[in-house]
Amino acid sequence: MAEERKVSVLWMIPIGLILGVGAGLGLILAVAQAARVGFSLRIINPPPGAVLWTAGYYDPTGLVPIADSGWLGIDESWDYPSDPMSRTTLRVWVIDAADNTLFDVTDLAVLESGKSYVYDCATGELSEV
Repeated sequence: MAEERKVSVLWMIPIGLILGVGAGLGLILAVAQAARVGFSLRIINPPPGAVLWTAGYYDPTGLVPIADSGWLGIDESWDYPSDPMSRTTLRVWVIDAADNTLFDVTDLAVLESGKSYVYDCATGELSEV
């Protein structure tokens, strides 16, 4: 008579733990990406001699900053961490090494949370990327 072998199911426990942890991490990452607020903005085609740029939201007068990127290198992006709340007073300002204004534009567009944008200084177009 053939001997019956019992196979232990204990080997399934580590596999189940690995799959469960992996699925849990994937879910956490998906929820975090879906809940992303803020936006990212960078510039391209700056004027010749440009070394720094800044962007910000201002009050309706355009004089009082509400949110400001601080001065960024030409190749740096502004990653704004909060909801832009449909503000329309976005300003982009570019300067040279002697602090001369090379480019200054205001009231660009409404930026939406969770998106990335590029502003082309040569064409004056703001695009979602």
